[in-house]
Amino acid sequence: MEIDIHKETKLTKRDTWLIILLTLIYSDVAFYQLGDMDSPKTAWKPSIEGESFDADFGEAKLLEKVIWFGGIGDGKLRIAYSLDE
Repeated sequence: MEIDIHKETKLTKRDTWLIILLTLIYSDVAFYQLGDMDSPKTAWKPSIEGESFDADFGEAKLLEKVIWFGGIGDGKLRIAYSLDE
């Protein structure tokens, strides 16, 4: 028995709908609870352009990471540090 591997097969409407259905089901499973749904409730807003703030920890501390929430919109962010007392 020989099988012709070069024979063309066409997708039917049923095949197309099954592919769409499986894609939608997979998308629901893959994207379910993707990311965090909580955003900060309070924020610091500068009263004038270029205003900044300092965070003083009282002594030198090792920071492993800095996380900020920029929110919706544009703006600029600059993070600077100093070991000066």
